[in-house]
Amino acid sequence: MNQLTNIILATIIISLISLVGVAFLSVRKKFLKNWMNLLVSFAAGAILATVFLNLAPESFKLLGNFNFVLMGIVLFFILEAGIHWHHHHEEECEDCLHPVVFLTLIGDAFHNFLDGVLIAASFLINVGVGISTTIAIGLHEIPQEIGDFAILVNGGLKRSKALLFNFLSALFALVGGIVGFFFLNRIQGLLPYVVSLAAGGLLYIATTDVLPNLHEERNYKRIISQILAFIFGILAIAFILRIFPE
Repeated sequence: MNQLTNIILATIIISLISLVGVAFLSVRKKFLKNWMNLLVSFAAGAILATVFLNLAPESFKLLGNFNFVLMGIVLFFILEAGIHWHHHHEEECEDCLHPVVFLTLIGDAFHNFLDGVLIAASFLINVGVGISTTIAIGLHEIPQEIGDFAILVNGGLKRSKALLFNFLSALFALVGGIVGFFFLNRIQGLLPYVVSLAAGGLLYIATTDVLPNLHEERNYKRIISQILAFIFGILAIAFILRIFPE
């Protein structure tokens, strides 16, 4: 398959993750929490492996420094502070439910568009980089999409409408992938910088949004399970990169 086909398929898969919320409507809260902790642990390992075994080395090889990786961390910090501030306040703001829904959809559409651009940049390097980046982004999206679905429902939307609007917002990943492909193909010199920003962004996500949540667990058996899931996430990405070398 050519690069554009790979990008379209990858971003469609990312978009379909938005439908995962409906799969958990009838799942018991305790079971969902335990399963989600393992998924988050696996995601943390996969994201860090994608950064350090893949994107960061590519960034250094293309630019000779990690300056734009650092800029990626700063960029994602600003995005999270400026666009997703409402995720931390929805429980405190009972009188602004509908604005929360609106902001969630707008913020996620922009976030998904950026994900699509990052996926496009990764596939333009090679298939292995593209697949590992897609997996890392996808694993991060699953718990986020479940949370977004809950916010939309709590914000007053019916479940069917919440699912529809969340999916439409997620389709911006496909738009970002296509735009990224044609834009980065036209201006090849930007590709190393986008890859570096992707590395910084994923590193920020792993170290601020994902890993801190794992420290809340106090049951030693679950801690061991999380550690194993974390290691398995690293090994999974390493295996993928071995199958799809440059």
